[in-house]
Amino acid sequence: LALSYYWTLQVFLNIVQVTVSGVIGSWWSVPDGDTRTRTRDLQHAFFRSIFYSIGSICYGSLLIGPVRFLRQISALFQPSEQNQSLLCFH
Repeated sequence: LALSYYWTLQVFLNIVQVTVSGVIGSWWSVPDGDTRTRTRDLQHAFFRSIFYSIGSICYGSLLIGPVRFLRQISALFQPSEQNQSLLCFH
């Protein structure tokens, strides 16, 4: 059950990341000062991330989720700065 919650959290985080990337891509290609289409750009980017990229987002979350979990666990075992000799192993 905890694994499915963590995977769902990763899916939501990645949907946000793909949506923001789409908005930035739209912003990059629009001439300076034109802010009339920002809401429409956000809606289109969200639509693209939900309907066209959801499979890649779910599969990527399945692969990246355990890696992020292991990184969080390894941060707990990171040696303190007082013990500089063990930092090469982290």
